[in-house]
Amino acid sequence: MASEIAHIVAADTLFDKYFSHLDRKQFFIGTVFPDIRKLGEIDRSATHRENLAFDDVASESNSFRAGILLHSLFDSKRSEFLVSKGMYNWYPYDFVTDGALKLLEDEWFYDRVSRWPQINSYFDEIPDEERLWDVAEASLWKWHVGLQDYFRTKPDEQSRERYRILLNTSVGMWEQITDLMEIMRKDARVIETEELLVSTIENVCLFQNY
Repeated sequence: MASEIAHIVAADTLFDKYFSHLDRKQFFIGTVFPDIRKLGEIDRSATHRENLAFDDVASESNSFRAGILLHSLFDSKRSEFLVSKGMYNWYPYDFVTDGALKLLEDEWFYDRVSRWPQINSYFDEIPDEERLWDVAEASLWKWHVGLQDYFRTKPDEQSRERYRILLNTSVGMWEQITDLMEIMRKDARVIETEELLVSTIENVCLFQNY
């Protein structure tokens, strides 16, 4: 599973070529909406779908729902990619490994997008589509404001700490995640794999040709 900046990078990479007929704002809000479940009000099974193909996303005419579907597709294809490259042979999969990779990807992928101020402005409002879900209004705003803070600058220690608070992750668990992140940061295998992932997002999502 990817984290929020990586999901925005995937959406930005694919939108103009494959989804330009949709509403960009609604699509981008939708592509990070599924992880609102991290606030604890809704189950992952409600916001994530399994066994999707790219055509399932491309055929969705509702912009917000298409973004939601892209989220699930990128989560699954990213996982398949990392398995195929041996990532979890080097670092066995668990919550700490998953969290460390997510934080690294958000930092390393951030500069792939040049329009962060525009994207951040999308979260100034709550779309009607979001209000259809069984999530409190206060939590919708907490998610939007928290993401705007996280998206504002390239992740650093301070913004990651605020993100930890948003996700309500314990200090002890976060320390384990960030300690492993610093180990992974120096691992040439991880660097090469993540550089390949971000440079081939289209192939990973559409063709599994990497």
